Amino acid sequence: MDNHTKIFPVLRRHYQAKRLRVQKNTTPSDAIIAGAKQIMSKPFYMTWSSAIPEVALQEELTFSAFRLCILLVGVRGDFWNGRGQFLPDMQVEKEYSLCGFADLAFTVLLDAEIIQELKPYLEDPEAAKLQKQAERTAMLEEYQKIRDRIDGK
Repeated sequence: MDNHTKIFPVLRRHYQAKRLRVQKNTTPSDAIIAGAKQIMSKPFYMTWSSAIPEVALQEELTFSAFRLCILLVGVRGDFWNGRGQFLPDMQVEKEYSLCGFADLAFTVLLDAEIIQELKPYLEDPEAAKLQKQAERTAMLEEYQKIRDRIDGK
């Protein structure tokens, strides 16, 4: 699932109308800054931590470049990246702490109205959880088959 081209216009509209809450990363990693320097020119009066979300929420190319480093947070505490992929809590911890929290470009806090508008483009948390459970069950069944073969059953 990569719905960033459908998610971007909704976020841009709400950002321009000042209805979108954004948490900026105050210490972007070197990789985030290097990526930003390649795709946008930074106004002299802004820091990178404020320039990245401001430009990314107004220019699709920048949003697209950072879509995996953008965290969308719903009112129920659900997490998605800028592609619309649901991220279970553990995955958020794993993905965004591998090289430190600085690998997160910025966080967008979504209210219920915005989530409703984005719903067709965001992976359903319940469906994603069920799919993960099914994958785990299949993996455990495969593991049990291997164990049974080893034990001669």
